[in-house]
Amino acid sequence: MKKIILAINDKKTIKKLKEKYKLQKIIIVQYREAIIEILEENINIEKIVIEENIPGIISIEKLIKTIKSKNKKININIILEKEDFNKKDKLKNLEIKGIYIKNKLRINEKKKQEKDKIDKNKINK
Repeated sequence: MKKIILAINDKKTIKKLKEKYKLQKIIIVQYREAIIEILEENINIEKIVIEENIPGIISIEKLIKTIKSKNKKININIILEKEDFNKKDKLKNLEIKGIYIKNKLRINEKKKQEKDKIDKNKINK
């Protein structure tokens, strides 16, 4: 079974991701260094989703470098609090392909809910 680490403080986001990855084992951590601890014990991690504001002593950049040094094949996604082109460029240089903005995720979710509501109304007519 594939394993995913979620380093996220937002309960709504965790719930959504649990639903999305329901067939996989999910490990939820509350701070950055816990990711490294898990990787030292467990080599079967496929994906890590990290929220930018998750607590930790080390920087996001150093965390990513440490993760990559332990396993270059891990798919890392980052959720930034707000649009920041400098941070996005730094993350892209670290070969992070999944960079998301928290506010945009929420806006997209609201649009999807509105669309679903409209579609249900069409079906019920």
